[in-house]
Amino acid sequence: MNYVRSQLFTNGILVVAALASVAGVGASLRLREQSVSAQGTEPLLPGLIDGQPDFLSLARGGREVRLVRREGTNDSWFAALPVNRPGDSARIRAVISALRGIRVIRRIERAPNGATGNLMDLGLEPPRFAWHLGVGGNKFTLSFG
Repeated sequence: MNYVRSQLFTNGILVVAALASVAGVGASLRLREQSVSAQGTEPLLPGLIDGQPDFLSLARGGREVRLVRREGTNDSWFAALPVNRPGDSARIRAVISALRGIRVIRRIERAPNGATGNLMDLGLEPPRFAWHLGVGGNKFTLSFG
């Protein structure tokens, strides 16, 4: 009987240790997430909040896919480059919605006198791809690295 009690006690300790480990990992992951209130932020692309984009393009590795909205419509997209094909309107709406939701938390100020700073000094790498977006005659570029 002593053996059974000691085995149950050992198993209980192992279960408690496993639960504590899971709770610790969950808590550490939750603490790593950024929690910023929406009040202190502003939209990254304010022109996109009320307007519809005229074009979207994704440039990656020297290749580009350009999506253009047909004139007079809000939802009819086609790929102008590399081939003239219809676009997936639902997916494009989802991308536009995601772009509308991007908020600015902190800004990196430009170097004075137009001097270009070294990206490595800021902990950044050269961008791997870029989204180009046209809204009301303005062109915006979002670079991702």
